[in-house]
Amino acid sequence: NTLNQVVDTYMMGMSSQIQKHFETLVNLRLGQVEGIIQTTYPEGKDSLGGTEREGLETRAEAQGFIYLALYSTEGKAEVLYGDELTIEDEKDFLTAMNEGGKMVTVGKNKKGEMILLYGVSAGYPENTGYAMSDGQQCTALLAGVHIEKLSEALALHMDNSLIFTHIIRNDGTFVIKNSDTDYDNCYDWILESGEEGGAEDIDNTVQMMKEAAKNRQEYSMVASMGEGRQHIYCAPMPSTEWTMVTVMPHSILDEALATLGRQRIWTSLAGCGILVLATLVVFALYFRLSRNRSVARIRSSSVQPNRMILPST
Repeated sequence: NTLNQVVDTYMMGMSSQIQKHFETLVNLRLGQVEGIIQTTYPEGKDSLGGTEREGLETRAEAQGFIYLALYSTEGKAEVLYGDELTIEDEKDFLTAMNEGGKMVTVGKNKKGEMILLYGVSAGYPENTGYAMSDGQQCTALLAGVHIEKLSEALALHMDNSLIFTHIIRNDGTFVIKNSDTDYDNCYDWILESGEEGGAEDIDNTVQMMKEAAKNRQEYSMVASMGEGRQHIYCAPMPSTEWTMVTVMPHSILDEALATLGRQRIWTSLAGCGILVLATLVVFALYFRLSRNRSVARIRSSSVQPNRMILPST
């Protein structure tokens, strides 16, 4: 209906702004990694020299990266500084690096902390790249920051906890979760909350949401959930395999429409009042003018009989 179209337009615009902001941040960070490569270009030696390693580390730390590693064509990381990480979506990430591309993903250290990784090709297939200690061929340079930095930079937690924006993987697990839900999977949260709220055909709705995320498509839905009716909008995030999920309670729209309705009623009443007042003023002026004319007519007729008729000679 018209209301849902208005909401879709609003949430599409809001999601587009976050996407563009995210893309700007990603391009900035990827540009910083490229800058590190360009200023400390691989020398093509059999081993990474002390000067070369120091240059990489110094420039990466200056850019605020907490993790730096060389990445081989076989998917092995040689950490220059920071904790060892397990890289998610490693197959897709390695393919992108071996094809000379750029990509953003997430790594997890032994403490369970999430690190946002920026990978830029720095070797294969263009050149030999940086020398790695185990003799493998370098394909990329990886640099990382705490993932909380992304949430802070994007200001995902908005509007006094009424509107939430999450970032999820294709399987529905959260990359960034900006609400107090106990669920680790967005799809499970929507499915179980929908069943609790009595949402019709929630299974099919969630399945359509999964397919949209997998196919990198936008998707919008309204569902009755445990917290009330929720409007959910999904959009793919650039340079990643992730999807942004924005959730807004439908009650916000109901309140806005109620306020708008009250304003329209008062505006209509005020307009009617002005019209009635204007009509009364016009009627009063017309009545006064008519009365004055009647009085003048009466006076004129009362004077005519008193005129003298002179005889003709």
